Amino acid sequence: MIDVDSEVETVQGEIASILHQHKDSYVVRMRTNEGFIITVLIGYGMLTGPKLYEGESIVADGIFEYSFSYGDQLHCRSVRRLPLSEAHLLVQWLAKNKEIQGVGPQTGKKLIATFNNNLVDVLNKGDVEEICMESGVSPAKTLTLVMAWKLYKGEIASVDYLIKLKFPYQLAMNCIGAWGEKVEYMLNFNPYYLCAFCGFSEVDRFVSERWSVDRHDPRRIAAYVEDILLSRYKNAGDTAMTATALSIKMKGGLDLDVTAIPSIQDLITINNQGNYQATGPFLMEQYVRKRLEAIRDATCKFKRKFAPEKLSEYENKLPYKLNNKQRDAVKCSVMSPVSIIRGGAGTGKTTVIEALLAQYRGSQRKLILLAPSGKAVLRMTEATGLVAKTIAKFISELLQNEAVDTFHGSVVVVDETSMVDLPSIYALLSKLPNDINLIFVGDERQLLPIGPGLFFHLIVGSSCWIPQTKLSKTMRQDSSSGIQAVADSILRYEVPSIAPLQKLMKTGCAFREITDAEICFVSASKLYANLVSKNEDVQLILATRAGVAKMNSLAQTLVNPIAKEKFKSHSIELRNGSRFISGDKVVYNENDYRKGLTNGALGKVIEVYPEPKLANVEGVEVLHVMRIRFDELSSDEMYKGANDIYITDDEFADEKVSLAYAITCHKSQGSQYSSVIIILDSDRLSDNSWIYTAITRAKNTCYVLGRETRLIKASTTESKAVRRRTGLMYG
Repeated sequence: MIDVDSEVETVQGEIASILHQHKDSYVVRMRTNEGFIITVLIGYGMLTGPKLYEGESIVADGIFEYSFSYGDQLHCRSVRRLPLSEAHLLVQWLAKNKEIQGVGPQTGKKLIATFNNNLVDVLNKGDVEEICMESGVSPAKTLTLVMAWKLYKGEIASVDYLIKLKFPYQLAMNCIGAWGEKVEYMLNFNPYYLCAFCGFSEVDRFVSERWSVDRHDPRRIAAYVEDILLSRYKNAGDTAMTATALSIKMKGGLDLDVTAIPSIQDLITINNQGNYQATGPFLMEQYVRKRLEAIRDATCKFKRKFAPEKLSEYENKLPYKLNNKQRDAVKCSVMSPVSIIRGGAGTGKTTVIEALLAQYRGSQRKLILLAPSGKAVLRMTEATGLVAKTIAKFISELLQNEAVDTFHGSVVVVDETSMVDLPSIYALLSKLPNDINLIFVGDERQLLPIGPGLFFHLIVGSSCWIPQTKLSKTMRQDSSSGIQAVADSILRYEVPSIAPLQKLMKTGCAFREITDAEICFVSASKLYANLVSKNEDVQLILATRAGVAKMNSLAQTLVNPIAKEKFKSHSIELRNGSRFISGDKVVYNENDYRKGLTNGALGKVIEVYPEPKLANVEGVEVLHVMRIRFDELSSDEMYKGANDIYITDDEFADEKVSLAYAITCHKSQGSQYSSVIIILDSDRLSDNSWIYTAITRAKNTCYVLGRETRLIKASTTESKAVRRRTGLMYG
């Protein structure tokens, strides 16, 4: 053990491995210049620039302290990066090539210390004896290195080329990984190929410093246009742009229009509708269309046979009989390779899924249940008794296990398909075989996908060949409830007739006009507190994140108050001002399959630790700041049966947990609550799909508060989903 004292020490060396990283803080193993291996803790804000990487050299000042997990650790007071020489970059590249044995960090250090930036010339000469004598590297390793130099000389020339152009380390490694020995050819042919790794603006500055490229060079124009298309794809969800819209954007940056786009280039495509697409989204849309057609035309090894007796057997277990549309949906999905079950909230889509799955009881066909969100997965699992998975987790497991062959003849059900974006459906279809039954379930009138594209909204169109059944009779709301009547009006883009709010209800929908925003928020929080006091399952729903934050604060003050003098000892606070107290209702904001948590999982704070508690998890020291009891966890071996989850300081700082008295409408999609309180807090974000989705989250009662003009606008304004522009129509 190193002699520990309180004196500041300075160490210099090379990063051997990165044990942990959170934003710009690190725990790293360093190999010092003296040959010691030590652990170094680098705090937030100490380093600027790109991420640290293995092999980089740093100088750190700090104090050694003892750690249970890592022994003596250097807690940095300051740290600086050392410049990377040509030799460093060269040796790093050689060390990363697994086929070249013997050029590890120690060998590289000897070579750099001996030859420095003359290393390239020395290796070109290839004198094994000279290298051994001067560097002290063994003959066997030197011979391996010299032979590798000759074998990989093309790629090594690429390294040398990038060094001379003063490429940043990570960008250089990206180029080598993508193009190998063709780096120089690719970049001289079109330096804007670098946009594959960086944004156009950054690449444009970089290129202008290293190549002579005219402002209206065809390569620059193509890259600029692709950047416009991809920005629209990422930010607005459009997979295509009209010539007019694209020309307006081009005028602003290049003073050109679409006629200037080079006819020979591989970045931009004009589709059959005459709209412009980046090649990536264009190819994804075409691939999805072809894969659906391939599944339609494939022969399944299992006979597709509808069993009326199994449907009757399932119906006998229900307190009611299925209606004709629901029976048609089951039969259609059994008999058709690809099918759609669509319908509004509460029309019995989940019941149809259960009846459909009952058709395969006793068969050898594998049942795969998928949904885009963790919340929808939990509901699907609960309803069917079978394990459902998010699309992301299913694909991740396939990538790890490469088990696609086991899915031949499977029945694949994708619930909440209206929330599935283009990249997700592309990835899913790329991993499924052709001989399956593929059933898409959803409601196109709900909110559009957060990601790009409009897959479900397009395939439910009247021109699409996929057979579909539309369910219409509502099962969720009681027959005496006014919620369905309100929802039906909104579906027709009509202003709903909602009774004025006068008292608490057992069923129905009520509206109170409140024009003052502050009064509206206060009234909603009081209504929420009143319902909570009566043990109602109630949820506040808003359009904006700012509104959600404000509403959470007000609701928390009423239903879970804490005196200011107890803030330090009984609560913890985020940088955004949110305060967490024992008893708070919270939501987890992303999928964490290791913990069994899904995005949207609701829970209750059991304990908070204003002074974070140190714990050892899988040999790594972490700081816990709160313990939460979640209502439902997905099955996971490590945490199975344990609904109490500890939240680390890193997770807390990243806002993976939020207060959940109030949530956005997007967060609520896929859920239902006994009572819902809707606050009309935005003109811009509220449209027909938003108000429809929000109101249909209510099972029994729905209260709407805000300006009547906003209710009218939301009910009659065409959904943003309809206005997204895509490059493919399914005919």
